[in-house]
Amino acid sequence: MPRPNLFPLVLAAAAVALASCQQMPDQRAGAGAAPKFAVDPAWPKPLPENWILGQVAGIAVDKDDRIWVLHRPTTLVDDEKGAMANPPTTKCCRPAPAVLQFDADGNLTDTASREQVAALVAELAAWTRLLRRA
Repeated sequence: MPRPNLFPLVLAAAAVALASCQQMPDQRAGAGAAPKFAVDPAWPKPLPENWILGQVAGIAVDKDDRIWVLHRPTTLVDDEKGAMANPPTTKCCRPAPAVLQFDADGNLTDTASREQVAALVAELAAWTRLLRRA
């Protein structure tokens, strides 16, 4: 007795299984889509005192929409910080403080040096140790 040809049946079952696994696109516009960002070449506004940024290590936005930028001033090479040479070799530039705070429009609102940040971190570590003992 000849074996029945099950290939069409298996093929149809596989097609139904694959079709049922396919994700249905969301009908709402933009739902689930990743946000799109664009570079704003005018942000931030020019920094004061001929400051320039080194390698940016981090950017964060706080609950008040302030933008915090942490950069590495020591990554600037000598020709990027010629205004610091004695005598100055160029009119520009000087390393900016390690931490800068901007408003949403790109205006510089506050800064902190590496030393200030290190002191704050040390103070927070001391408070953390005290809280752990309590």
